[in-house]
Amino acid sequence: RKEQCGKMEKKILNILILVIFGISFTQGQRICYSCDSAVDPNCATLSTIPIPVTKTCASLTDSCVSAIIGTRTIRGCLAEDITGPCEGALCETCGANNCNGAIFPLDRAQCHRCEGAQCATITNNNNLEVCLNYVEGDSCYSVVTDEDTLVTYRGCHSDPATDLGRQECTRLDAQGYCVSCTGAACNSNAAKVPSQLQCTRCSGDTACRYGQPTDFGLQCNYDVVLGRQEYCYSYVTANNQVTRGCLYDPITNANHLAECEAGEPTCQLCTSSLCNHESYAYHTCYACDGHTDPNCGTLENAWYEPEVCPSGTLDQVGCFVATTDGVPMRGCVSLLNPDEISYCQSTASGCTICTTDNCNGRAPKTCITCDSSTDANCATVANPTALLQYSQQCPSSSAICISRISNGYTQRACSGTGISCTSGNPCWQCDGANCNTDVLPLDRLKCYKCSGAGCADVTTETNLEVCEMYNTNDQCFTVVTDTEVTHRGCYSDPSSAAAKTVCTEHESGSDRCVKCTGEGCNTQVSKTPATLSCIKCTGAACGNSQASTPGQACFGDVLLGRTESCYSYIHDNGNVERGCLYDPNTPAAISNECTNSPGGRCKVCTAGSCNTEEIQVTETCYTCDSGLDPNCESMTGTIQTKQCPIGTVLGCFRSQVDGVVVRGCAGDLKSGEITLCQRGAQCKLCDGNNCNAKVDFQRCYTCNSASSGAACLNLQDGSINQAVCSDYMDTCLTAIGTNGETIRGCRSSFQQTFPTCSSFTCQTCADNYCNQAVFPTSRRLCHQCSGSGACADSLTSTGDSLSICPVYSATDECYSIVSNQAVYRGCTSSNTEGNTLCNAAGNNCVKCSTANGCNSAAAKSAPTLSCVKCAATDVACLWGFSNSVATRCTSDVWLGSQETCFRIPSGTSAIRGCTLDNPTQCPDGSSTCTKCTGNGCNTATYKRQQCLLCSSTTNGQDNCGSEPDEYTAADCSGDDQTYADRGCYVHVDDDGVVRRGCAKDIDNQLLSQCKDADDESCRYCEADGCNDWPAGASAIQAFSAAAVLLIAVAGKFFH
Repeated sequence: RKEQCGKMEKKILNILILVIFGISFTQGQRICYSCDSAVDPNCATLSTIPIPVTKTCASLTDSCVSAIIGTRTIRGCLAEDITGPCEGALCETCGANNCNGAIFPLDRAQCHRCEGAQCATITNNNNLEVCLNYVEGDSCYSVVTDEDTLVTYRGCHSDPATDLGRQECTRLDAQGYCVSCTGAACNSNAAKVPSQLQCTRCSGDTACRYGQPTDFGLQCNYDVVLGRQEYCYSYVTANNQVTRGCLYDPITNANHLAECEAGEPTCQLCTSSLCNHESYAYHTCYACDGHTDPNCGTLENAWYEPEVCPSGTLDQVGCFVATTDGVPMRGCVSLLNPDEISYCQSTASGCTICTTDNCNGRAPKTCITCDSSTDANCATVANPTALLQYSQQCPSSSAICISRISNGYTQRACSGTGISCTSGNPCWQCDGANCNTDVLPLDRLKCYKCSGAGCADVTTETNLEVCEMYNTNDQCFTVVTDTEVTHRGCYSDPSSAAAKTVCTEHESGSDRCVKCTGEGCNTQVSKTPATLSCIKCTGAACGNSQASTPGQACFGDVLLGRTESCYSYIHDNGNVERGCLYDPNTPAAISNECTNSPGGRCKVCTAGSCNTEEIQVTETCYTCDSGLDPNCESMTGTIQTKQCPIGTVLGCFRSQVDGVVVRGCAGDLKSGEITLCQRGAQCKLCDGNNCNAKVDFQRCYTCNSASSGAACLNLQDGSINQAVCSDYMDTCLTAIGTNGETIRGCRSSFQQTFPTCSSFTCQTCADNYCNQAVFPTSRRLCHQCSGSGACADSLTSTGDSLSICPVYSATDECYSIVSNQAVYRGCTSSNTEGNTLCNAAGNNCVKCSTANGCNSAAAKSAPTLSCVKCAATDVACLWGFSNSVATRCTSDVWLGSQETCFRIPSGTSAIRGCTLDNPTQCPDGSSTCTKCTGNGCNTATYKRQQCLLCSSTTNGQDNCGSEPDEYTAADCSGDDQTYADRGCYVHVDDDGVVRRGCAKDIDNQLLSQCKDADDESCRYCEADGCNDWPAGASAIQAFSAAAVLLIAVAGKFFH
């Protein structure tokens, strides 16, 4: 049987050979199309026009061939025209005459090819051509070079570089104007078509600021040129008004269009339909869940910060409070689904909705709100109930109550209203209704305060009150006037100004103002009985020594602050009188002169019977007449002196009438002349031997800056504000008044105001007009101006605006404050509009005291900070960044503003940028927005890649390859995980070691290898925990066994 089968197979083979030879013999030599597209471009398509060239193959057994060599198309006889083997998809043979005429390869690109305005619209395939040069993956292009005339070029990307259309495509490709496509005749799009983009459109109203629906918009109303990008836009003004629409609509505001095209931060662009729906209004609510937070019902006993709600439409703005099965919840309405919102809006539900920020918090907070600079009761009312008259509702229920000391004054208010606790000043915060009633600080000084009737003797605590001003060195005082009126109070109290004036009138070596330290220490009695004894006599013999005369007891009471004293007084006639200074019988004139001017004609002592010394009246005066001796006026040369007569008026005089100066003894004057001299206009008297030696009457500048302003601060014009002093022996005075005003004048005119004048704030000088200089010499000079013009520029230290601070304060500072883009500069001691703004602005007011004119910085400066910037539409924004990608901020930096970078979560993404460039995106007080101050500081990631982390060489991780489900995905390391570095990998090395990890931790070469789909040793993926497929030897063995089994089954089937 086998032999029969073998014979049959031989017969069949022989028959086949005969048939083949028969066919060959019948056909003869092969005829094929023959061409080369490098010589004849028609070879690519082999059109019948012109008639294609054919050739007869030399060999009877040859075949026709079509082949691609480089980009050329070759057609001909296989043996003659192709060197080497004909293999692969780019070489094809056939066995019939002229069989090699078809388009080759069959998937060869076919594109419309044309140019000019007539090319703008394709209505048929007349211009459809096979691409002459073959390039694998070739594509077609269309490019419009003139938007007005619609000059258009179409062709193949494989066309020669010299082709004009190719050149135009290359030139405009960077702008996206050259549109590429793949597929036969794909480049047929019209050069201009009506826009198919839909955008949200609204302007200015409240709803426009919030998120917009993503399922409804308006069709853009314009034609779009092929290749031109279309945009939806959202334009946000400085006051957070929002306009949305199609960027290139005819109705788009021209200024908005210009700013959007320039990439200004006021404009946000996007390219997909209805993409401009993002919210630009930030809404905050309290959020908590009673299932996990036992304080959620009352928000007490814990500190809650409002949370920024996810962006939503206007009807999704609001906060809710709900109670379900007795469990409270609070949160944002935009987190509720429609059914939950309907439930909350039902009047019978256990859920309520409100629409203002943080409205689902505690009941409105109230705090005591007052300032002791305008109402002393703010500091001094010790009864908390009395302070309730100052209760005010806070702007936020999350506010806390504050009591603080500022410049000695007590301020009470809600947080968020312009006051806050600053280092160095007593401050107290509390969280409760009107809780800020305590005296601040608790150990604040208390003194007895009273004046007049009932103040002479303090026996109860009725008048014990807190001091209005807080001063760590404050004291209580008691002073009794000469008319026996008693004043008590705190030395720093502004309301004690009248009493303190009495106090300062008598501040001298023997201080009549009794001060003390300690609560309620000013209880001193106003007067005590006299206990001193003094010599008492009058007449000619009284001037002799009274050493052997016994003293007599003094009578009456001694007022507080006075020291019991004995006196010896010389009358104008030379008679001497002795006695007790504070006896009721002592003449008031003697008492006043001995008290205020001891040492002239009055001698005072304090020991018992101490006024015994001999009193010799031997007064001499200079005597001359400039009409006879010119030296009399200038007191040069030798001027005679004269012993003045005893028994007449004491003292010397100097007169000047009609330019003639006369000097002499007052006792030589006639009664009318004495009266003239006592008036002090042309003649003046003095006491003491040769006291009339002074060349001229005392002349001084006299003014008060409280009334004459800056002219009194620095007298540059010597012809104004001059006066001749009434007292011949007078001096000039320069002093600082109780309210910081500058006072200049004759010393005698301010004897009551400044009883002593030898301190830092009061000085005298003896030369004429000597009180001209700036006083004190260390007085602060600041730039003082306002407005948006020259005052806003950088000012030099010698500019016109630099001047002395009009009110003197030892702790004065210069300030600069910007309000509504106008700058105010000045001194913190001044009562001006700028100072009021500065006090209200807190840290936004820039103060300095480093040098005069230190407040010279320009109102605004160019930004210096660089930040990472990205929008919520950028998927990379959620990831970290290298600080090298930070770019310079663009908004000017106004004085008092701090440059910061920010980052804030936004839905499933994030936003990063410069705070001053985007002030609405990171509002003050936001608990979710993070600010920082260094260049590129806002790089930290919100998103951390999670991958399986193991290595089969690590002890205990032998199953890293075969059992990945034994491992849990873990965070990749580092805060700088970037979008580009995301991903996980699995790698099997040449030794079969399996490693799983984070793509960011491997080098670029291995990462490229992992991303190569053809590389079987490594795999890359991007989802969290995605590197969990089996790998390594065990996994390969499992695959090999399955493959062997599959092959065995297939073999059996086919057999």
